[in-house]
Amino acid sequence: MKPTDTLYLAVVLSAFACGTDEPSVPDGPGMGPPGTPSFAMLESSVQPMFDRLCAQTACHGDPERPLFLYSSFGTRLGSPLMPLTAEELQANLASARTFIEGLDDVTESELLSRPLRRAAGGTSHGGGEQFYDRADAGYVLLSCWLLGGTYAGLECVR
Repeated sequence: MKPTDTLYLAVVLSAFACGTDEPSVPDGPGMGPPGTPSFAMLESSVQPMFDRLCAQTACHGDPERPLFLYSSFGTRLGSPLMPLTAEELQANLASARTFIEGLDDVTESELLSRPLRRAAGGTSHGGGEQFYDRADAGYVLLSCWLLGGTYAGLECVR
């Protein structure tokens, strides 16, 4: 297991730990305009989630998809035995940024609405419902990244 996988696993597991703590990001419309998603957060936290949920070759690992993502387990420019290259990560960052350009509210982004369960306000997604609700650790992580924040524990810090 890579250190980034361990970090992501720790974040996800902490969301289900004892107590009532839930991931915290402003809920619903009015969350705010997109920020500048960081390369560092993509590499350390978001890419492992993309690898696990989105970037298989039959899904967003397909170069024909509007959101095309390189993945440790799928389509690669470099060796499949090595970590993603900076070039592959930069391409993933650029691909994701196209889904937030010109938006007034980050919750308008299809990156958040498509994988969100319909009953929680999501829209149709061929890959199924990946996020149960807006308190889902993956939704919080992705929205925090799109807002240009950092994910500290269960809090989005902007």
